[in-house]
Amino acid sequence: MLSTTMAHGAANSSIARGRSRAPEIPTIRAIAFQSGGYEFALPMAVVVKVTHCPPLQGTEWQRAGLVYVDRQLIQVMDLGLLLGTTDRPLELTDQFLAIARVGTALCGIPTDRPPDSIELPRNQVQPLPANFERSPLSRLAECAVVLSPDAAPRTIFLLNLHQALAWANEVA
Repeated sequence: MLSTTMAHGAANSSIARGRSRAPEIPTIRAIAFQSGGYEFALPMAVVVKVTHCPPLQGTEWQRAGLVYVDRQLIQVMDLGLLLGTTDRPLELTDQFLAIARVGTALCGIPTDRPPDSIELPRNQVQPLPANFERSPLSRLAECAVVLSPDAAPRTIFLLNLHQALAWANEVA
């Protein structure tokens, strides 16, 4: 997913090796959604689709469950449960599922509302501060963007799917 090196233009290594490259795009197209009281984003490049969320196997929520969508088995990861900040009922009703590609697998993230399409200024992507090291957020995201810092700030955490799934599978 988006990493701090990508956020800070580490692609300059191709320039250092003498190869030319196209100019870097100034924004990151992403979907933004809320979960567990925080706002997260995923780059559009990894988003497969957003759909209504079918019921999970069984009646109880788990931090990482499985669901079939379009005849494909998808691991569902509830960020609110991972963060321990959800007041969601035990069953999924009227929710959406943002489905993203993680390597060769698919991962679904339930949201209460459809995600928004958003353009994130690449030059505003920053690594999480050191004081986040002990926060559960550090297990889900490495970077964040603060939009409109002078008005009503909007902090969006850039979800690291590989890291988040590893944590979900650890605690499931």
